[in-house]
Parts: sequence; structure tokens; C-alpha cells
Amino acid sequence: MKKFIPILISILLFLCSCGQSKDSLESSGSTISDTNTSSIETTSTTVESSTSTESQQTTSTSIISIETKPQKEVGIKWKVPLVMQNPELPTGCEITSITMVVNFYGYDYDKITMTDKYLDKSDNFYYDNGQLFGPNPQKFFLGNPRSTSGYGLQCFSGTWVNTLNKVFEENKSEHYAEDISGRSLEELESELQSAPILISASIDMNPASPRVLFKDSETKEDVTTYRNFHCVVLVGYDEDYYYVNDPLGTFSKLEKARLERAYTSTGRQAVIVR
Repeated sequence: MKKFIPILISILLFLCSCGQSKDSLESSGSTISDTNTSSIETTSTTVESSTSTESQQTTSTSIISIETKPQKEVGIKWKVPLVMQNPELPTGCEITSITMVVNFYGYDYDKITMTDKYLDKSDNFYYDNGQLFGPNPQKFFLGNPRSTSGYGLQCFSGTWVNTLNKVFEENKSEHYAEDISGRSLEELESELQSAPILISASIDMNPASPRVLFKDSETKEDVTTYRNFHCVVLVGYDEDYYYVNDPLGTFSKLEKARLERAYTSTGRQAVIVR
């Protein structure tokens, strides 16, 4: 019997070791699965520098080398670098979304440069016989995206096109921006096959409220702006959802009907790069 005791002990030790290996393997498998899921869900890269220091510029440049090709993950079409508007541009959703598109096409511009150099802005509001007049949001950003107070503090698709084309023309690019406003999001799905699209929406993705605060100083016609107006980059879709890069700092998956309502309530404004 004494001869078998060492053998039994060896067998017991071996069995305990296998159990620990199995647990370890299961834990490892869980980690790998979580990692893979994370890599699939993470579809946009945060790109931003609030100042023009050398180190921040270097970081931005290194990230901009993203390929402008469709992603392979299910339900996601384009990898567009995510740029956040805050804290520097609290009302700058449009120029921040434009910056994402510019970065996507390989041009290394930050949101501050885009705001100061390429975005046409105007705060030329005035009263005449008790009537307030101001600039056209299809030509100018109303006020300044650094501000949280003023009339409008938004700009529309015509201004987006002009801003993008300034960058393309300066770089002698064959690309150009085109206003494709007025179409439903379902109709835009075919356009999304070729490029991401700038679209209007609302901050909370609920229907926005239109309002008339002033008249166009040139045409003397009423100017409609929107409470909670927002601009995002439409990057993909699947059967049930749309996917957007939101300059408030998130990559969002939204029910199609919900985004359609927000988009429609703000005039169905859309711009694509050809």
C-alpha cells in the first residue's frame, strides 16, 4: 500500500493542475472575446487638440492617416475620425463635423484652424424700425461658435459646402462638396455607399423647434433657425439603425425613425463630398 501512496498523490496533483488550467483558459477566452467586441464596436478615433502645441499637432497628424475605405464590421460603413467640439466650440457642431470630414479625406486641419480660417461668420444683426435683421445662415455662421449667447449660433448646408470647398480649392484637390439637401435618410443610403454625409439633426435627437427671430438683411425675408439645432456626420446604416459621429463626443447608434425625425425637423440638410 505504501508503494501506491506517492502515485495517488501525483495523480491528485495532476488533476488539480488541469482544473486551474481550465479556469485560466476560460478567463483568457472571456478576455479575448471582450477585446474583440470592443474592437468591433469602437469605430471612430478621437482626434483633437485644443491648442497648437507641437506635441498635440504631432498626435493629430499621426491619427489622420486613416484609410478612406468602408469598414468591414456589420452595420458600419465608414471610419471617420471623431472630433469633439467642446470645450472650445460650445456651439460649433457644424465646423467640428466639417473638420471630421476634412480629416477623413486626409487633410490635417484642427477645428480651431477650420473655425478661424475657413468658416464664414457674421454677427451683423441690427434693428430697423423695430425689425431685427441679420445674415443668412446659408452663407454665414450666425455669431461665433466659441460663444453660447447670441442670435442663431448655427449655420446651414450652403455654409458647409462653402467651407469644405475652400479647403479643397486651397489644396488643389479634385474633391468638391455638394449640397444634397431635401432627400430622406432612406434616399441618402445609396449616397452613403460612396462617402460619409454631413446632416442636420437636433442635440437630443428629438424633433427640433423652428423659430423666426429676424429677417435676412439682403432679401428682407424671414429667416428660420432651429432650437437645439445640431450637425453630425452620417457614417453608416444597417436594417434598423443609423450610425453617426456626434461632435458632442460620441459614436452613436440611433433607431432609423428617430434620426429621420430629427433630420426632417431641421430642414433635411445634407452635404456630401464627391
